[in-house]
Amino acid sequence: MEFNATLETAQQKLTLAKERIAAIQAKAIDREEVSAALASFVPVWEQLSPREQERVVRLLVERVEYDGKAGEVAITFRPAGIKTLAIEAGHEVKS
Repeated sequence: MEFNATLETAQQKLTLAKERIAAIQAKAIDREEVSAALASFVPVWEQLSPREQERVVRLLVERVEYDGKAGEVAITFRPAGIKTLAIEAGHEVKS
């Protein structure tokens, strides 16, 4: 009986892990989405006011970390940032 309970618990954990993986994959963006959002980024960026540029950066960037000792910068992007920009720019975004 103990083996069956352990097996059932393991199967439940496996199912939960698969659901989490599917949720993460659904949030992922592909190259086409990035390309569409950034296709004309430079001309648009140049037309934005500093306040609008700040909004775009905050929309895209979640965190910036600097390691002075190693001289390295790590940027963490917001997963939904590119999609939001693409939608605002009128590009079709896959769900």
